[in-house]
Amino acid sequence: MTGDDQNATAPPESLSISITAAPELAAARATVRDWLRASIPVGQADEILLASGEALANALEHGRTPITLRLEWVDRTLHLTVRDSGSWRVSANTSPPGRKRGLGIPIMTALTDSLTFETTDGTTVKLSRRFT
Repeated sequence: MTGDDQNATAPPESLSISITAAPELAAARATVRDWLRASIPVGQADEILLASGEALANALEHGRTPITLRLEWVDRTLHLTVRDSGSWRVSANTSPPGRKRGLGIPIMTALTDSLTFETTDGTTVKLSRRFT
């Protein structure tokens, strides 16, 4: 989070969103983008938006709804949690020859400081990134 701007209204310290279907993903991304850009520079916000989008897309493709996304600031560290319900589903989505799939985890790893998965009562993906 930036401390340089002395805004009259500080952005909220957390954001929670629930998604029940793929068409809601665009609206969720817009909400996350706006929330992030109120706290950190655009380039960094876009990196976190990409990482969160990968986690959400995986949850929609492989998990069960509802899916929850929570972002929270704790001591200049952004914690992002995506949680789905149920058990892992194999995707019916197949790629054309030559098109790579399965790049979500490497993307999330590259854009965050930590990435963990929990698979009890659905799948929970936790990402965090420290900002100075």
